[in-house]
Amino acid sequence: MADTHELWSHGVTVVPQHTPHLTQDDNGLFMAPLSWGTVVRQNNGTSNWFHIPIPTPAIVDDWRAKAYHAFLSVHVEDHAEIEKIEVHSIVGHNGNQPIPLNNVTSFGLRSFKDIVKLNLPDRPVFGPMVISVFVRFDGDGTAEERSVLFIGAGVSFEEER
Repeated sequence: MADTHELWSHGVTVVPQHTPHLTQDDNGLFMAPLSWGTVVRQNNGTSNWFHIPIPTPAIVDDWRAKAYHAFLSVHVEDHAEIEKIEVHSIVGHNGNQPIPLNNVTSFGLRSFKDIVKLNLPDRPVFGPMVISVFVRFDGDGTAEERSVLFIGAGVSFEEER
C-alpha cells in the first residue's frame, strides 16, 4: 500500500492577485495576517483571486507523488462569497503552463465556517501546486461582513506505485 502524506500551508501565506500597490486596482483591499490565518476584505462590488501555495512532494521515496484531495479551511462572512476554487499544478510538459487539476467552477459559499474538500483526478504531480480562490465582495454590510478568513489550505498526496 502506498504511503499517504497531507501537506498544508498556513493562511498567512495567501497572496492576492489584484492589489492597489502592484496592479493599481482601486479595490480597497485590506489584509490582516494573524496567528490563526489572514483576514481579507475589499470594497463593495469588487472581486479578487487569492492564491495559497502548497508544499508539494513531487517525488516521495523514489516514487512520483499523486495528489488526490485538496482542502480549504475558511470562514466566509455574509457579504462575501467564494465563487470558484481551483487547484493548479504542473501536471506534465505543457509549456510549463499550470493547468487546473480540478474542474470546480462554482461554489457559492457564503456564511460558511468549515473545511471545503475537493476530489482531484488521478494524475501524478510534476511540480508546484497552488489553490486559487475567487471571492466576490458585495452587499451593504459592514467591512467585517465583507470579509474572508483564510485559515489554511492543504493537499493529500500518495506515492504512485
